[in-house]
Amino acid sequence: MKDTGKYAVNELLAGKTVFSVNHGNRPVYRPEGMTKWVLHYTVSGAGRISRGAESFIENPGDAVLFPPGVPHDYITDKSAEDWVHLWVYFGINTRLTGLLNWPEINGGVLGFHIKNTANRVEIEKLLSQTVEIWGKNIPRKINFCYNLLERALLICDMENPLSETVMDWRIGKAIDYMNERTAQKIKLDDIAVNCGLSVSRFVHLFSKTTGLPPVKYLEKIRIEKAQGLLIGSNMKLAEIAEATGYGNEYYFSKVFKKLTGRAPGKFRKCLNI
Repeated sequence: MKDTGKYAVNELLAGKTVFSVNHGNRPVYRPEGMTKWVLHYTVSGAGRISRGAESFIENPGDAVLFPPGVPHDYITDKSAEDWVHLWVYFGINTRLTGLLNWPEINGGVLGFHIKNTANRVEIEKLLSQTVEIWGKNIPRKINFCYNLLERALLICDMENPLSETVMDWRIGKAIDYMNERTAQKIKLDDIAVNCGLSVSRFVHLFSKTTGLPPVKYLEKIRIEKAQGLLIGSNMKLAEIAEATGYGNEYYFSKVFKKLTGRAPGKFRKCLNI
């Protein structure tokens, strides 16, 4: 077969770059931008991103998007010895379309700071996995990479100021509090104090945000956990009732049937567990 000199170029690239002060005055300079999207996530240090005369700093936890065709240059900021960032160069697809509406920092460059520590840890893990998979010679590696990228962008979307899914951090904290204590007796006063809110303000804000009052939401969490235990374990109904904070098997079964339409035993049998 004649070699035409043409070959397929991946539509997604990923890497981890360490810029040190040794780069001196040699920034990455892209006067015409890139042909596809570029995502930066700063792990440590600080980078200076320039757009003409304007510039801004990328700090740890900052997620930055460079849309196609947006000119920019970047280099390690003088405030840091090193700038470590994970990056992904990718084309748009239907699964990512709704996840790229980010606020503009300046000059067409988009981004915001990820405040939640758990989200930052998860984003770094997912993007690191993207880099790892991209470096391997495995079937469907680009599909794997897009899957990981989508998950990272979904977590970013939880804190994106322009996203309709953004949740008040206090309500997110309340939901985490409930999830961590499903087997315990939980009082509204305790949740409200943990969120730094009065009980009345907490109930109003929680109901407005989730569409359910806290007590009903906790009930939903407990029944969802019970469904998982019915599917994934051989625990007795009394044990599941205790593990989900009901204690009383009869009351647990009554609530379960009310919310799912089936008694716990029938739910398990329908799944042939």
